Amino acid sequence: MTIEEQVVKLRDESELQWTEIGDKLGLSRDAARRAYSRGKAGREALVGVKKGAMKVWSRRTNWPKLIEDVADGVLADIRQEASKRPSKPSKQTPAEGGYLLEISPVDLHVGKLSWAAETGSDYDIRIAEQVFTDAIDEILERASRDPIESILLVCGNDLLQTDNLAGTTTAGTFVDTDSRYVKSFRRARRLQSWAIRRCLEIAPVKVIVVPGNHDRLTAFHLGEVLEAEFAVVEGVEIDNSPTLRKYHRHGVNLLGFTHGSEERPADLPLIMAQECSKEWAETEWREFHVGHLHRAKETRYTAGDSFNGVRVRILPSLCAPDAWHSQMGYTSEKRACEAYLWHRERGYAGHLSANVRRVA
Repeated sequence: MTIEEQVVKLRDESELQWTEIGDKLGLSRDAARRAYSRGKAGREALVGVKKGAMKVWSRRTNWPKLIEDVADGVLADIRQEASKRPSKPSKQTPAEGGYLLEISPVDLHVGKLSWAAETGSDYDIRIAEQVFTDAIDEILERASRDPIESILLVCGNDLLQTDNLAGTTTAGTFVDTDSRYVKSFRRARRLQSWAIRRCLEIAPVKVIVVPGNHDRLTAFHLGEVLEAEFAVVEGVEIDNSPTLRKYHRHGVNLLGFTHGSEERPADLPLIMAQECSKEWAETEWREFHVGHLHRAKETRYTAGDSFNGVRVRILPSLCAPDAWHSQMGYTSEKRACEAYLWHRERGYAGHLSANVRRVA
């Protein structure tokens, strides 16, 4: 048995992490990953060349059937949820000039696998669902004490850990996962659907889909599914435009959203001024909210003497560190979901933080 075959066997038939597999076979963690990639490519390639003709081999020839199963499963989930009760916006009438509640749960990484013995915290699909729903419930309970005019729910931003059936990110990087892509997608779709319906109990909802570097294609597909699911639901708007950066204006506030894996934070104020010149001139409070770094940070930049400052906030994540983050020493960041209140006339009105304290 080749080293590649040994790595594939250990990875697919056990719960061992890359470091453990490397130790067993005398390889480094990265070498084990590369060997796994080579082994999978050999066993599960989509096509091979034999005597000048293309030949289909491997179990991945079943991908069309698998994709059909995914679609059927998602549609069945949606029909079941829709039959439970109709979705209608809150009957409450917010005070004139009420608040926009922005909820930004970045970097949830549904499907990520972390082992506490290796990283300090366990994390899997079940835990991701728990911390997400707890955070949304806490934020809505605390924020509903104010007159909420509308809710802005940010979706994407590495909502999923992987972007394809091969278990890699958009760029092809292998990452630790606890489940198959199909299962992760369906669970993430249900989570976002639940969050939209939960927010709709308070006020009308606008959903902004922000692609991440782990799930750029999947985020777009999820946005299309959500747009179809809520197309006839009063009070729900989905922004799934193909741009990496999204903007939303609420009175004197101009808010920008991007994952943060491509642009430098210092460039975002000028990008906002160029892409939203009209809104820039008509607003007083301007902020960009980004994820990607799994930590909280904010910096204020001044574009010029004639402009107010632009605040760039790097938002914290709800997910636990994986083996790579632990190896690099990125283990001390506080896990949280942040939400922001924006008054139509008075601007920034404060923010809330739903912190991860204990996971059962």
